[in-house]
Amino acid sequence: MCMLQVRTLHGVFLRVTRCMNYAMEFHPP
Repeated sequence: MCMLQVRTLHGVFLRVTRCMNYAMEFHPP
Protein backbone atom coordinates (compact mmCIF):
# COMPACT_ATOMS: atom_id res chain seq x y z
CA MET A 1 0.00 0.00 0.00
CA CYS A 2 2.71 2.41 -1.00
CA MET A 3 1.27 3.90 -4.16
CA LEU A 4 -2.43 4.47 -3.60
CA GLN A 5 -3.04 7.84 -5.24
CA VAL A 6 -0.25 8.45 -7.70
CA ARG A 7 -0.86 11.35 -10.06
CA THR A 8 2.23 13.54 -10.37
CA LEU A 9 5.95 12.82 -10.21
CA HIS A 10 6.11 14.76 -6.96
CA GLY A 11 3.40 12.58 -5.46
CA VAL A 12 5.16 9.44 -6.67
CA PHE A 13 8.47 10.58 -5.21
CA LEU A 14 6.84 11.42 -1.89
CA ARG A 15 5.03 8.08 -1.79
CA VAL A 16 8.19 6.15 -2.61
CA THR A 17 10.22 8.06 -0.05
CA ARG A 18 7.57 7.52 2.60
CA CYS A 19 7.31 3.83 1.80
CA MET A 20 11.11 3.47 1.85
CA ASN A 21 11.34 5.21 5.21
CA TYR A 22 8.54 3.04 6.56
CA ALA A 23 10.24 -0.15 5.39
CA MET A 24 13.58 1.05 6.76
CA GLU A 25 12.05 1.77 10.13
CA PHE A 26 10.34 -1.61 10.22
CA HIS A 27 13.26 -3.51 8.70
CA PRO A 28 16.50 -1.76 9.67
CA PRO A 29 19.69 -2.87 7.90
